[in-house]
Amino acid sequence: MEYAIKLNAVNNPDVSVRAFATVTFGESFKITNVAVVEGKGNKPFVSMPSFKSKERDEHNQAVYKDVCNPITKEFREEL
Repeated sequence: MEYAIKLNAVNNPDVSVRAFATVTFGESFKITNVAVVEGKGNKPFVSMPSFKSKERDEHNQAVYKDVCNPITKEFREEL
């Protein structure tokens, strides 16, 4: 599968989000607002686009749901 990734850097050292990515698969499908986040030990990971649902958690905080996500561990790591 061919795909292209375009990164837009976030130049704010006070937040853990380092960039937002747009991933285009072939010329058929595009995912926007994939966040590249600096995790523990400065290890980056991707956070898929999400939306705020009407659900609340046990602390009455809003629950966010992913719009899309990688199915396999291998693809998640590759992405």
